[in-house]
Amino acid sequence: GAQGIYTVPKPPDEWQDKEELLENNYRQMMKRDREDPEKGDDYVSKVYPLKVAYCIPILLSAKAHDLCKEPPEPKARKAPQRREKNLQPRQVVTVCLSDGEGAIRNASA
Repeated sequence: GAQGIYTVPKPPDEWQDKEELLENNYRQMMKRDREDPEKGDDYVSKVYPLKVAYCIPILLSAKAHDLCKEPPEPKARKAPQRREKNLQPRQVVTVCLSDGEGAIRNASA
């Protein structure tokens, strides 16, 4: 898959609510966990809201790349877009960082 920092292109105040952000980021995972007899709705209601409880801003001088359109490099795969009826397209980007030679690298501290 693509290397980089997986994130969303909108600040917190541009989402209707946490449910919209959860739906954008974790739609398939929440569906899977709801259908899992060992997890179910209670698990999803308890665990997933914690995943969007905080916002970590990313300030960068690199380009953010839209996974829904083009992969950041020829070898990278597109993120699959599962199109279900009446669902909004996901808003997801990967911030790709390159080294001094132009190769895409994962972020590191």
